[in-house]
Amino acid sequence: EITAETSFVFQAMAAAHDLPGLVIAQSPGGDLLAGQEIGRSIKRKGMNTLVVAACNSACVDIFVAGKKREMIEGSQLGLHSATNRDVSYNLSRDYWTEMGFPIVNEKAYMIPSDRLWIMDAERARELRLATNILR
Repeated sequence: EITAETSFVFQAMAAAHDLPGLVIAQSPGGDLLAGQEIGRSIKRKGMNTLVVAACNSACVDIFVAGKKREMIEGSQLGLHSATNRDVSYNLSRDYWTEMGFPIVNEKAYMIPSDRLWIMDAERARELRLATNILR
C-alpha cells in the first residue's frame, strides 16, 4: 500500500542516489498525495515504470509518471475517483494534466471510489498510458 511513509522513503532514496532505472508499480493503491509525490519524482528523474500484475488507484498515479511505461501482458490498471471527491478532484485533475492524460482522469472520476475501472495492457496502450506491452 502506498502511504506517506512510502513517499518519504522513495524521496530520500531518489535524492541520495542517482536512480536512472526502473520503478515496478504493483500495489492495491493507497494515499493519493503520496502517489502523486512519488510520480513527480519519477517524472523529474526521467525514470521508467513497469506493471507486472495489478496496479490500482494511487499506484496508477505512479505508473503514468514513467518516461517509458511498460506493462507485462496480462497485467492491468485499475482507476476510480478518490474517496473525498470534493477535495481530491482538482488535485487529481492538475496531476493528470501535468502527466499528459487529463481525459483519462475525467473518465476515472466517473467511477465511484468503491469500484474500479479495470483496463488491460492493450487498452492502456490504446489510451497511451502504456508505451509498450512486454510479451
